[in-house]
Amino acid sequence: MKHLIPFLLLFLLFTASAQNEIKLMHYNLLYYDRPTTYCTTDNNPTDTKNEALREIFGFVRPDILCVNEMNASSASIDLLMSETLNINGVSYYKRANWTGDYSINAMYYDSRKLQLTGQASFDIPLGSNTGHVDVYRMNALTEPVTPIAFISMHPKAGSTASDANDRATATSTLMYNIENGYLGIGSNYVLAGDLNFYKASEQGYQNLINYSNAAYRLYDPIDQEGEWTNNYAYADYHTQSTHSSGECAAGGGMDDRFDFILVSPAIQNHTNAVSYDVADYVTVGQDGSHFNDAVNDGTNNSASAEVIDALYTASDHLPVTLKFQLDNPLLFVGSEFVQNDDIRYTNPIVNTLNLEFDSPVKQNTQIKIYNSLGVLVSTSFHETGNLSHRIDFTNLTGGIYFAVIQNENSKQTLKLVK
Repeated sequence: MKHLIPFLLLFLLFTASAQNEIKLMHYNLLYYDRPTTYCTTDNNPTDTKNEALREIFGFVRPDILCVNEMNASSASIDLLMSETLNINGVSYYKRANWTGDYSINAMYYDSRKLQLTGQASFDIPLGSNTGHVDVYRMNALTEPVTPIAFISMHPKAGSTASDANDRATATSTLMYNIENGYLGIGSNYVLAGDLNFYKASEQGYQNLINYSNAAYRLYDPIDQEGEWTNNYAYADYHTQSTHSSGECAAGGGMDDRFDFILVSPAIQNHTNAVSYDVADYVTVGQDGSHFNDAVNDGTNNSASAEVIDALYTASDHLPVTLKFQLDNPLLFVGSEFVQNDDIRYTNPIVNTLNLEFDSPVKQNTQIKIYNSLGVLVSTSFHETGNLSHRIDFTNLTGGIYFAVIQNENSKQTLKLVK
């Protein structure tokens, strides 16, 4: 057996650095798999919606997807994952747990690049119902890992004073929880959601961007704060409505900026390994030329005709995306087998170290896993000889590990990266 050669590590460094980014996608899915009196199985069929979403997700290829207006059902949440994300041989998308019993939030992520480390939620007023804010604490699987928290929120819709008051209460509660550490999110956090703000002067929005403690304020990456609704000056940023008329979907054409991605001071100021380029904030399907029109009226060259039509079909909102850059040098996507004389093994590791031995003699072999500090984290015993073995790394954080493989005839150390 030979030690892992430095050339391989340099190769991994080179290839991984080009992928050192995380793309967030927020999307209001318009009552996904949840019939109402006005959004029925006839005018909002789930199968048709899934077909459109497959087209959209294939175009965007999100690493993390936060959605609003899901049916409060594990079956519905799993259906979206199995029918639109984990398709055509893809199996790496996972989902977070969900909360609530009305129109809920959901989150999906690429487990090759992100690890869910914890969740939190709290109630917000939603008229006669109760909504939720969901917080997803993640690690980007860099070396070392990069913590990022994603917050999904969908406060009360509507233009009445009562609706605006509910939104103000929701955002005030969010900022209070962030400042007092109740969400455990650290300094890298992102708010994504259909926030239903009509203008930047609305108190709910001001609670976010002009919070009394400047250390916790949120920032608009594209710095487009104004009177958004029915204002042609913001046609490039409107996210609703993709329809000029409809029974289920809101009508009126593109004239509201309801959907946002806002970032924490650490991300805005690039002080803790996460940054962005303003050009990477995208309202998908918005070409700025469909003010008060349906998104697929006439020509829309911001994407293919198939994607534009899918955006019209899937929802009355357009999704918003933002790509984050990570300073840490390695971000591993996927896992490849490395040949090392009579042993093949996966490196980098996603959740499982796969070992394949090719030896003519069966031997009792001990495998010890150490972290980069030399702490023993796993010990197992195997009988080698043309056999495959799997060692679970699911509960280990991303980083450098060493596998010491020893039998009565040899001792081998492998350097591994999760």
